[in-house]
Amino acid sequence: MPIKKSFCDAWYTACYNDYFCGQGSYFACAAYYEDNQKALSEDREDRALKIGLSVTGVVALVAIAFAWCLVHREKKGAPLFVASQAGTTS
Repeated sequence: MPIKKSFCDAWYTACYNDYFCGQGSYFACAAYYEDNQKALSEDREDRALKIGLSVTGVVALVAIAFAWCLVHREKKGAPLFVASQAGTTS
């Protein structure tokens, strides 16, 4: 009996995150499932920490580069921010 590709794809998608245990009793499989769930959650936490540290590092590097640019322009005599002359009259 031929099976349509769409049916196989739907079956795979529905069972993508499921765990199948082919050994032991129900309780052994339940313990196996819990261990895998803990491992997945730890991986997600590690990934989130790495992403957070990476973003923080990039922001820090941009801030340091901006500060260096400000200091460099001040020393060169062409400051980026100049005080306005709004209070003076001619």
